[in-house]
Amino acid sequence: MPTLTVNTQVSPRIVTVAAPDVTISVQEVLDLLREWEDSPAQMDDPQIISAAGKEELGGGEAVGITATLLDAQLEFEARTDVLSSGTVSTQDVTGQTLTAIGATFQTDGVARGDLVINLTDGSQATVVSVTSETELLTTTLVGGVDNQYDISDSIDIYDVVQCEVSGGNLVAQNAAGSTISTIFPSFGTQVILAKASQGTLTNTLGSGDVETAVVSALTTNTEAELSGVPAASPDLHAMVQFIYMWIRNEVTQNGTTTTMKTDAGTTLGTSATSESGGTVTKGKMS
Repeated sequence: MPTLTVNTQVSPRIVTVAAPDVTISVQEVLDLLREWEDSPAQMDDPQIISAAGKEELGGGEAVGITATLLDAQLEFEARTDVLSSGTVSTQDVTGQTLTAIGATFQTDGVARGDLVINLTDGSQATVVSVTSETELLTTTLVGGVDNQYDISDSIDIYDVVQCEVSGGNLVAQNAAGSTISTIFPSFGTQVILAKASQGTLTNTLGSGDVETAVVSALTTNTEAELSGVPAASPDLHAMVQFIYMWIRNEVTQNGTTTTMKTDAGTTLGTSATSESGGTVTKGKMS
């Protein structure tokens, strides 16, 4: 579940989705802000969200959810880590070609859409393409003193993270009740506000369908034996299968080695066994 914080010192209030999360559903926004409203510290604060929808229509369909932020906007936490940096080595008066000998743009993962900041003249641009480790093509620099790439200019590049709000409709109002932008822009993020394409939600699983499907999978599905000892962090299936094989199959111990067998009697894995001062130690199975 994402983490939300609310800045109540400004109007509209700013609801921030904490990094590193890049997605949140309208239902999660609603649930988390309802929890925030119900906390003792916020008892005197005005309501921050309202919602409508999800009423049952019958036949497995329900009205789609629409949530309204009240005197509030949603933002994703700014991403301020520098992705790459360099010093301009070749002047470009058009402000569109960045050349920085010694830079490692490709290695650093610079990509189309990333943000370029010319720290020397205060201008900025967006990466259009990465030509090489040391050269980028950008949109024209804007907002600076001369909007050029001049020799010795210091450059920082920031990754622009794509974020998304999904699963319904999220809208916003200011304190006067007028419609405002739902998203509060933050540095290094680009937010997609997905809108519901239809006014109903369809429940394709009827009552008891999920339980039936789970019971069927647990009682009818079969799994092959493991062919080797699982790694330190296996999936749940491998964990359970290994325990089952340990309990069911033959395990031998000759005083120095514990051997685990498959159903056919071949060795699945072994571990060293030792005794010292009355303490028996079984090593890792491999």
